Amino acid sequence: MFKSLFFTAVISWAALPAISLGDSPPPPGTVPLFVAFGHGDRTMVSCDDGKTWVANQFVEDREPGDDRYSEDQMRAMGLAYDNGVFVKWLGWNGPVKISRSENGVDWTVTADRDQGWAWDGAGANGVFLYSLGRERTRSVDGGKTWTSQKNNGIRIGHTHFLYGEAGEETRWIVYGDGKIVYSTDNGETWEAAELPEDEFSLRGSGAFGGGRFVIVPRFGEKGPRGPYIGAYSEDGGKTWQASQEVPERPRGILWDGERFLLFTSTDDVVYESPDGKAWSRVEDVSNAKGFTAFAQSDQGTYIALESGGGKPKEAGGESVIYRSDDGLHWEHVEVNVPGDQLTHVVFGYGQEPAACQ
Repeated sequence: MFKSLFFTAVISWAALPAISLGDSPPPPGTVPLFVAFGHGDRTMVSCDDGKTWVANQFVEDREPGDDRYSEDQMRAMGLAYDNGVFVKWLGWNGPVKISRSENGVDWTVTADRDQGWAWDGAGANGVFLYSLGRERTRSVDGGKTWTSQKNNGIRIGHTHFLYGEAGEETRWIVYGDGKIVYSTDNGETWEAAELPEDEFSLRGSGAFGGGRFVIVPRFGEKGPRGPYIGAYSEDGGKTWQASQEVPERPRGILWDGERFLLFTSTDDVVYESPDGKAWSRVEDVSNAKGFTAFAQSDQGTYIALESGGGKPKEAGGESVIYRSDDGLHWEHVEVNVPGDQLTHVVFGYGQEPAACQ
């Protein structure tokens, strides 16, 4: 019997996405864009490789006694890009609003679900997926229509999605609630993975790189005090092994093309691993924070967000966006405009917004 440490309380995972999914070529007539999304239905875009950010939009704080915009309804749950379309998921405990955009600025609500708990969302290879309750919902038309997998897949909650391509094979991974499932048919059906007997945790971030899936924990047997033991897979998510313990509390993880970089809750403490099995500290690091969301542009530029997740807060706080050429040395991009906390970021190709012209 494997030992998996998983949620015993309802906790938002909105601030835990890995580097943005999807690697499709740019559709004709599009421009490169970074799109950021956060609580309060806040969005911003960058048209100059993350140097400046424009088109700040957010929902004003509700008036006393106005229950139309509750904390749950205004919680950012996911942001994804695939094939010229950006999709965002707003709302934790219903209603869950799904919106799509082709330029990161003008959004259209395509679904408004009243039931269930919403979790993570992702997009790649012509498919968008997100979790509602313990079931998955799938779109194959760019987020316009959605089909529930109520009777097609293993039930699993508190979920994250990962996607990876190795040669001609593709894999979708869903992990959470002490389970991992994988799909070999682009997210249409799912199978249970074989998990390690050693103690490990699925309460954290994940990434794909070098043909491997890696999950690192933010919690362990003793909660936030660890031990921080994650898992990795070398066969497309079918079987998993427990990794060695990480010395400090992990936050977010990204693949830089050669290795996994693991950011921790301690400033300028970053660990590296070529395969996710064992971690060693990187010495040459500057201005690295406890980043939880990453995206990389077609120029190789990284954008990262330092986000604590949780609930929407009063608008007016400073946005914290960081930019890097190598994933280790970061500069703070100041975007001091009103709005709730930004929690998600992706890179993609879209129609050029008017704010960028």
